[in-house]
Amino acid sequence: MSFISHSLSIPLDEGGVSETQNLNPTFELKTPTTDGKTLVNNRGSAATLTGMTVANYDGTNDFTGGTFPTGFTKVDAGTKLEFTFTDLTSPNTDEPLVEIGALSGQTGNFDAAGVAVYAKGTSATGYSSNELILYVQENDGTFISHGFGGTSMNDGNPHTISVEFPTTSSVTITVDGSATTTAFGSFDNNTNFAGGVTALSDSFPSNGNKYTLAASRQTNGTASLFCACKLSNVKISQGSDVLVHLPLAEGAGLRAFDISGNGAHGSHTGTTYATHDGIASHNHQYGFATS
Repeated sequence: MSFISHSLSIPLDEGGVSETQNLNPTFELKTPTTDGKTLVNNRGSAATLTGMTVANYDGTNDFTGGTFPTGFTKVDAGTKLEFTFTDLTSPNTDEPLVEIGALSGQTGNFDAAGVAVYAKGTSATGYSSNELILYVQENDGTFISHGFGGTSMNDGNPHTISVEFPTTSSVTITVDGSATTTAFGSFDNNTNFAGGVTALSDSFPSNGNKYTLAASRQTNGTASLFCACKLSNVKISQGSDVLVHLPLAEGAGLRAFDISGNGAHGSHTGTTYATHDGIASHNHQYGFATS
């Protein structure tokens, strides 16, 4: 028996950009861009992509949220958060871009645990406006905080952020490819949250095993502290296991499809879509299993 390999000529529509290419359907349709701009075409010329679809949040009661796959019960050594954002609106108070777990508790009971990256508010004390802050919280309400990224995070350009915990008491923060490792004991704590958290330890409380984009969420599911920005390619991993990967490139609908293969799809509340150049494309529709 012999097998014949066929090429497939298919129009690709990514964020309003249409390119017709000859593709090997076995592998080329799943090939993401590596530089955020070029769609690989192994049969001919590569395409330069513009106008990529991203999730758009206006900072007023809009957010995206979902539940982690079973088995991920806490932020631990090896946990890694990655995302790309742009068009950050200078907030009045500290406002979250991406949150793992639930940081705000509920009804005065700080039964929450997790980490989050916030945008610094213009009227809040401590760090300079328009830089980012990493928060780490334990179930007793104790925080520690660390500022990073400089003061130009709202310059309109895409910024890719990575936050990884190589140990339970240190973090490696990468901003647009530049990495810095900081021990918890060296956290800035400019917002009076110093002390208390010396290592990642607390598990998520009941109903706290969530991820939330452009908002902070209480363990009862209520969202607050909304952020105005555009987000794409949110990926959360534990070691070598990708737990959730949300390209946020659907362009319509109420679901943010997870392409990790775990089916941890998110739900949009009030989220709209916009476009931006230089954002990595994952050429997906409705998510696909890694197999």
